[in-house]
This record gives sequence, C-alpha cells and structure tokens, in this order.
Amino acid sequence: MKGRELLDNEKEKSMKLFDLPLLSPLLLVGHDQPLSFEVTTTPEGRNLIPRVINTDIMVFMANLDLQPILRSSSSSPRPVQSQQSNELHIAARCGNTNEAREVVRRNKELLRCMDSQGNLPLHLAVANGRKDVASFLFKQYPQGMYALNGLNISPLYLAVHRKDMDFVNKMLKHLRNDDNGLANLRNGRSIVRVAITDKNYEMLKTILGECQGDLLLKYTDSEDGLTPLSYAAFKGYVDIVSYLLKDFPKSISYLNKDKSSPFHKASLGGHVEVLKALYSIPEGRKYLLVVDSRYQTVLHLAAKEGYDIAVKFLLNNCLDLNKGRELLNKKDIHNQTPLSLATTKKVQDFIKSCGFSLSNGIAPCC
Repeated sequence: MKGRELLDNEKEKSMKLFDLPLLSPLLLVGHDQPLSFEVTTTPEGRNLIPRVINTDIMVFMANLDLQPILRSSSSSPRPVQSQQSNELHIAARCGNTNEAREVVRRNKELLRCMDSQGNLPLHLAVANGRKDVASFLFKQYPQGMYALNGLNISPLYLAVHRKDMDFVNKMLKHLRNDDNGLANLRNGRSIVRVAITDKNYEMLKTILGECQGDLLLKYTDSEDGLTPLSYAAFKGYVDIVSYLLKDFPKSISYLNKDKSSPFHKASLGGHVEVLKALYSIPEGRKYLLVVDSRYQTVLHLAAKEGYDIAVKFLLNNCLDLNKGRELLNKKDIHNQTPLSLATTKKVQDFIKSCGFSLSNGIAPCC
C-alpha cells in the first residue's frame, strides 16, 4: 500500500508540473485500468493504439524521447542534469523574482540545471505564467529558450502556447542575432505547429515574419514528422493552408519524414477544400503523384479511408487523362492499387467506373 501511495503522489506531482491542458495527457497514461485499444486515423494513417495500460509504474508515451536534451549552439554552455528541483526551480515555479536573483547571484550555474523531468528553471517560469521571473531568467541565460525538456518542449514553445506575445517577441528578437538560433528550432516540438494548433494567426504571422519563414516551414515536428503545412492540411485548416500557400508557396514542396506531401495529409483527412487549395498552386500539382515511404499516392489514402468525395475530386476535377490513369494504376509497397485498398462499395464502384472510362479514352465523368 505504501508503494501505491508513493506512486500516486508522484503521478499527482507530474500532472501539476505544467498548468497547461495540452501537456497533461502527455505526462503519463493511467495505471489502474485494463489494456484496451481503439482504431484512430493519425497523420501516419490508421493505427491501433492502447487507450490505457495496466501497470504499476508510470508509463510515458512511447514516441517521446524521455531523456532531457538540449540542442543549443555548441559554443553555449550545456545544461547540467539533476535528479531533483533546486532552489532556482522552486523560485521560478512560484514566481519569486527576488529569490531567483539571489540564487543566481550565488550560483549562476543553476540556470543551466535541469530537474528530473528535463526542465530548466526557465521552463517552469514560462509554463506557470511567471512573466517577471521568466524575463529575468531569459536575460541571464537566453540560450535556454530552445532547451528541450523530457517532452521535447522548449520554453519558447511554451510561451507561444500561452499566447504570451510580448515574451515571444523578446525571444525572437534575440534569436535573430543568434547564428545557430534557427538551426536549434529544427529540434523538438515545432513552435509554428503550436500556433497553427491554436489557430493563432497573429502569433503565426509573427513567428514566420520574424524568423526565416520558409526555413521554419521546412522543418518537421519531432513528434509525428509533419511539416506545418502538412499538419494544417491533415487537420483541415483551410484558411491557414491558404495563408501559407499565398505567403510561402514553396512550402507545398516540403515533404514529411515519411516522404509524403501536404496532398497526402489532406487526402488522409478527407478535406476536399484543402485539396482544392493545394491544387490551386500550379507548380505544386506535380506533388499529386508523389508516393510516400509506402509508395502510396493521395488516391491510395483517400480510397483506404473511404472518402468518396475526395476520391471523386482527385479523379474528376484535378487530373487530366494521363494523370488519372497513372493514379489508378499506381501500386504501393504491397503491390496494391487504390481500388484494392478501397474500403467502401461507393469508392470501389467509382474507381471501377473511372477505370472503364480511361480505358476507353475518355475522361472520368461520374
């Protein structure tokens, strides 16, 4: 019983580490329910994922790197691993700026100290909305803004998520003067992603305007390997997709870690309006025929997910005769065509009718 009480105490501490709903589900999965599964469509396709894990130990999400990592300039002082919070962590979490000043005066090395969950004092100050102490800590150790904790999250990411525009501007201003700053942003969770998730247009435009927008849009997120445009396409955020295509048209050519294009992710989500927006960029239409790491096209994904409207759009409205035939006949890594992957009769019938039309030399019209 004593061990269970200790476990529950540790669980409660972990859940309270960040005062952010976004982060809470990432900290641990329950330990008191039987194992069960659910089928879900993710940016990688359909997956069978565990809902709850029956165990008496704290369980972290398997796709997260739990080791505290700091990807900063090689010329910058590296963080120091610690097993517990020190007095500066406590002052940062509580927002005690005077105490933080005194602690730093005595031992400046504590600025670089990470607790057992990989958090610098700056992480805790920003996560808990302690603006005064966060500003002080950032001034003392600006490289800490892109230090990654155990969840691959930086203080800059947290500031963006908290919509703290003043603090974000302050960090980005310093970033412009850091030769290695943009390179550091390729690591960890994407700050562009969190602005897109929150549909925070002001924050998104600020980030892409202050930094080299095209370069940031090229980076993939450490969690799922998607570029910002592909993520917006998968979620169906047509307004954000349109904005990114208008101001950063090259972003349509940036592929994800699995070699898929934004077209793939829009198709996977069944978002026809997003497909239309992507197709409106003439130089980007060639990515309709790109195959991902499984040699699947956008048509494979739409057919597999049963999105008949997306399938019709791809074959009726997007493609000329030659491209339509190529899409229909393309085989994936398992030698399957879109027709063999189609999961609904409506999609199967439509693909068959299009195949018949193409074989007779006319464009699909159904």
